[in-house]
Amino acid sequence: MIAALGNLLCKTATFTGLSALRSALTTHKPRILMYHSIADDPGILPAALNVTPAVFERQLAYLTTHWNIVPLSTLADCITKNIPFPPRAVALTFDDGLLNNLTNAAPLLARYRASATFYVVGQSLRGKPLWLHRWYALHHPRQNPNALQQLSLILHTPVTSVRAGVQKLKYACPAEERDHALDAVEHAC
Repeated sequence: MIAALGNLLCKTATFTGLSALRSALTTHKPRILMYHSIADDPGILPAALNVTPAVFERQLAYLTTHWNIVPLSTLADCITKNIPFPPRAVALTFDDGLLNNLTNAAPLLARYRASATFYVVGQSLRGKPLWLHRWYALHHPRQNPNALQQLSLILHTPVTSVRAGVQKLKYACPAEERDHALDAVEHAC
């Protein structure tokens, strides 16, 4: 009976996203939780970069009950002014400035009166997709299963996985070369 109850609790924690959240928040040091996408369907993004709105809402309910959500600037001020952090402080950030941050995350943040910092990529505002999203779109199996081979040929180095492609594009290519490589993969596909 106890084993069955423990198994049920573990499954519930995993389903609600609380087990991962709780493991990230095990100490009393301030934390910064980074999100990318809040959507029911991650689209071209890897599932690891997406949280569904329902799971995000459960995480916010947990955070607002057990933690002190503060603006990222509060943590920065504590560091620069050498003052103690607020107790159980956690800051929320959103990378890449995806539209679903505005349409899905912002209303939930407002409902829970939680602050967050949004990092918006300037080129996205000009209608040009972020290079990382271009790569994910190119490699998406329904779009092009040969993108890894194409990128390997263009960069003259083996690219054996989507993650390896990200690493090569991010660290081995200057921005302009990265854009040209992606243009070439798009053209070849």
